[in-house]
Amino acid sequence: MRENRDAYLAPDLDDSNEIHGMIKEDRSIAGGGQTTMDGVGVAITTAIAIDKDKNSQHAVKWALENVVDNMSCIVLLHVLTQTTLPDEAGIGKDGRPPTEAEMQQFFQPFSSLCALKGVRTKEVVLKDSDASNALILYVTRNAITHLVVGYRSRLTRAFKSSSDVASSLQRSLPDTCNLYAVSKSKNQKLKSAIQSPAPNTLSASTNGTQNSSEEVDL
Repeated sequence: MRENRDAYLAPDLDDSNEIHGMIKEDRSIAGGGQTTMDGVGVAITTAIAIDKDKNSQHAVKWALENVVDNMSCIVLLHVLTQTTLPDEAGIGKDGRPPTEAEMQQFFQPFSSLCALKGVRTKEVVLKDSDASNALILYVTRNAITHLVVGYRSRLTRAFKSSSDVASSLQRSLPDTCNLYAVSKSKNQKLKSAIQSPAPNTLSASTNGTQNSSEEVDL
């Protein structure tokens, strides 16, 4: 196991829970509670949503300077949607889901930035048809109090998608989470937390389309 990374291994999973080497855990019906680093027990309260573009690097660098304390732990989140184009993301080929090795390679530049600051990372892949929904569910379930996302500051073709995600997060994130949007030229706090997160924020009986995301720890 490499330093500064939290590994997840699920023993005795049947074939239906493994896709091209990636261990899949269905948490569509799950209790809440804070995310911790395996073997450390340190609660993680900061998550950074990352993608293939350079704005994700800006988001990570900004978060390390402004939100994250040295020697702490954070979650790096990446959402795989049904509309994700594998070739554009540089992960996965021939229309298949990316392998665990490909995802680890995708995360590596971001985890390396964190390692330089002495920050440990937990790398999580979320599978959902709606990126903002996946992020909102993860924040709610895991009592995340700081979420940092990258976005494009110019009106390019890809801007609409990234701005829509930020707008959805601003509207629907729980009041227990601060939301920051970061680009190369600008950063802004889109939402301020007004209360502390409570444990077990989602009931085990919760179900339906809003809870359909799947979560994979690398």
